[in-house]
Amino acid sequence: MSNPFLKKLESNPESLGEDAHFICQERQTFGVVDGVGGWAMKGIDYGIFARELMSDYLTALRSLKPKGDVNLKKILLKAHSKTVALGSSTACVVTLKRDRLCYANVGDSGFMVFRGKRLVYRSPTQHSFFNYPFSLGNWVQKGKRRASVFLGEFDVEQGDIVVAGTDGLFDNLFGSEIEEILQEHGGRSCPQDLAWTITTVASMNSTSEDYDSPFAVAAESEGIEHLFFGLTGSTHLTRDPVTGPGRVLKLWLKAHVVEPNILLFYMSFDFCFYLSLMILFIC
Repeated sequence: MSNPFLKKLESNPESLGEDAHFICQERQTFGVVDGVGGWAMKGIDYGIFARELMSDYLTALRSLKPKGDVNLKKILLKAHSKTVALGSSTACVVTLKRDRLCYANVGDSGFMVFRGKRLVYRSPTQHSFFNYPFSLGNWVQKGKRRASVFLGEFDVEQGDIVVAGTDGLFDNLFGSEIEEILQEHGGRSCPQDLAWTITTVASMNSTSEDYDSPFAVAAESEGIEHLFFGLTGSTHLTRDPVTGPGRVLKLWLKAHVVEPNILLFYMSFDFCFYLSLMILFIC
């Protein structure tokens, strides 16, 4: 059955999609969230909640004292408490503390770490059951629910590449495929080229009926068959420009690194589906 509200979102050029993100260079912290699509059945633009959550997180982060500790879970719960829009979303927030990536995760947004063009770590996901990831949200007449936030950390090294994103990426692309892309690019590729290539391959996979995607493989392992597992998310076409602090992009173009010692580059696209993707180089 078609959903008139979802069609309205898809055809509305002012719709900003279901994903949201922030990058805080001065705190070496970023986050990405994915609005839960089921809200469209209630006529609610679930992307508004996601964007408000990230905006509230960034505001709380920047309100910390200059040398204050970045407590990812505490700030996430504080941002959630201040978010008033109806909706819900997954969330993954990550900070670099010296040589360690620390993260707080709710649901199936996350990241992979590649070292020497090989996958060495993937952040775990949290699900109630298949295709029902944990989420933060505001519910009609029920308000906010207590959130279960997973905390983790991973030691990174100079030269590591971090690929972070939402399920629009990881549902349509295996880690081994990203390894192949990194190997084909060779050396330290421009993050913009990597972002384009990774997103293009994920987009092509999402529309292929012959491709057994990570989502399809997971569904089959749960005994769910005879479904076409493509086209996740909305279907409007936009191409966002590079976002985030302009200072970061200038640092990359000059190939010069200063403290703090991480370069962030963000590209977000809508092709046949919506996904968010971040490429990070550890320097």
